[in-house]
Amino acid sequence: MAGDTRALLVEAQTAYCQIKTAAEAKQRDSGYGLSWIWAGNLATAERCLFEAADAADAVRRISSTHLYSIQRTGEKLTRAVGWQAANLRQTLGYEIPRGYEESPLLSPEHCQMLDGRLVSNELFRNAYLCELVRRTIPGAGSSFTACELGAGMGHLARLLLQTKLVGRYVIADIPSTLVFSYLFLRLTFPEKRAVFATTAAEAKAAVGGDAELVFIPTLFDDALDAGRFDLFVNTASLGEMTNATIRHWIDFLQVKSQPRYVLMVNRYLNPVAPFHAATRQNENEASVLFDRRWKPLSWRYDPFYYRCPYACLVARYLEVILERLPEDAPECRDEEAMTQSGTLFLDVIQEEWLAVANLGKDGVVDNTASHPFTVDTSTTGTLFKLWESIRLHPNLHNITMMLTYLDFLRDDSIDEFEEVYFYEASLKQMLAEFPKSPRSELISKWLRRKEEKRQRARDVDPDLKPRALFDAITGLGSDS
Repeated sequence: MAGDTRALLVEAQTAYCQIKTAAEAKQRDSGYGLSWIWAGNLATAERCLFEAADAADAVRRISSTHLYSIQRTGEKLTRAVGWQAANLRQTLGYEIPRGYEESPLLSPEHCQMLDGRLVSNELFRNAYLCELVRRTIPGAGSSFTACELGAGMGHLARLLLQTKLVGRYVIADIPSTLVFSYLFLRLTFPEKRAVFATTAAEAKAAVGGDAELVFIPTLFDDALDAGRFDLFVNTASLGEMTNATIRHWIDFLQVKSQPRYVLMVNRYLNPVAPFHAATRQNENEASVLFDRRWKPLSWRYDPFYYRCPYACLVARYLEVILERLPEDAPECRDEEAMTQSGTLFLDVIQEEWLAVANLGKDGVVDNTASHPFTVDTSTTGTLFKLWESIRLHPNLHNITMMLTYLDFLRDDSIDEFEEVYFYEASLKQMLAEFPKSPRSELISKWLRRKEEKRQRARDVDPDLKPRALFDAITGLGSDS
């Protein structure tokens, strides 16, 4: 077996070397380059790949890094898995089936036994997403073909395949990540036919072929256009790409491939200080570009598995399962979409947070709306109503209301939510095309004041910025 895993590692190393230079050239020439996060992760991934003794060792090495999972060790691991298990049980309303268990290929320090099964912090998220697919998508089963963009090590792919919620899996990823999902899934499913494409011709043939595991470097992503996918998956990935790359993949979903369903868990409404906003302004469209031909089957902001107090140093995410509707579906017609969008907007107008926002929080005393301790992040909450209203029919009213609500949630903090810049840009574009009126002039003036306030925050003395204050208080970074 050791010899087999060594041969598998050499195979992966060879494939990686074959495509690395061409992939870097395409990223540079196409404008769809790696974000700063993944450009920095490249050296770590290559060390794990080329310093490993065999395939299993490479998997253990990469699983011990922070690149593809949120793992914990020791006492934090014990507390994290206890918390995750209790919240998963509460969310689902039942115990997860016995088939959900962590892979023994992971680094042992990130796993422990719980009720007779091997678990990790990450297992509960992936088990929940599998059960969400089972409960939400009719017909999910071994006849389904899934395509996942940015699969990391392949943890979710492993469970979807093992539980027979899908029968065939195509992964598209950057080469430095794709090699690890290839190693992990080949070791997990040695009986399945697998293809790792190293040329455009191989990629096209593999997507249209009958191999059960297909690995496509994003260098050859054109090969995916002809694929017929029942489920498209992307978790904690699209929001780490530049907006140009995000638009490229959303175009793939909405124009080229049009899978029947999508499961996506990506960044949404993460606060960022004005003086740190430049990078996030170019990576903030992962959860806001869905067109009206999608039907939300499941929608939840800030899902439980990322709120574990023992493993919560992560971004906030929006989790959705969407169904692609036919172009001539009644829900997709202009009149129906506008009506539904307006109904959601009118419902928000009746909510009392708006009265508090209009009065100003200083003028409201002893009121739970002033400083909400919890916010409804499900499909019955304000956030979904505004997100959905904008998706169906973006206009001056609902985008302005979304920005007003996000200001209300900020509670006068100088930090802005990343997507505020996207919504403001959309609003400014509409105003430029909209006939001037007292209403449009008022909105333009409001936007200018928001930017002036933001600029004042950018101009804050560097010594008064949060990190500098923290360092001064704690003595970190000083000579004293």
